[in-house]
Amino acid sequence: RQYTHDRCSTFIEFVTQLEHDRSIPVELFDTVAENLIENARFKRQMQAGIHITVRLHVGEQHTTLQVSDDGSPIAQEIKRGLFSGPVESAAGHGIGLYQAARLAQGMGYQLRLVEGEDRVVFELRSGALTGSGP
Repeated sequence: RQYTHDRCSTFIEFVTQLEHDRSIPVELFDTVAENLIENARFKRQMQAGIHITVRLHVGEQHTTLQVSDDGSPIAQEIKRGLFSGPVESAAGHGIGLYQAARLAQGMGYQLRLVEGEDRVVFELRSGALTGSGP
C-alpha cells in the first residue's frame, strides 16, 4: 500500500502467489521489503527505466519474498561483503541489508542474493536453504 500512490510505483510490479494459509512475521517482511525496495528505487534514480518486481509466495513448504530489478549488476567487492557487515555503496553505508539479514536469521529466515548479474534478485525465505546465492 505504501507504494500505491508513489510516482515510481508504475515501475514496481507486485506479484503474490498464495497457495497456503500461513502467518508470516509482518515486522520482518515489512523491514526487508522496505529496505530492498528503497535500494532498488535509489538505483532507479541513477539508471532510468529500471523495472522493479516484488514477489510474495506463500507455499506449503516455504514463504518467499523476492525483490528484483533489471538494472546494473552488483559489483564483486560489494557482493563479497553483503549480509556480513555494513557495505559502503553509492547509496550509503549498507547497514540496512546487514541488519535485515540478522533479523531474518533470528526469526528462522534467510536473506540472500540469489542473482546479481543479468538481474539483481534478493530473496527472503523461510527455513534452511541448500546452496548459496552468487
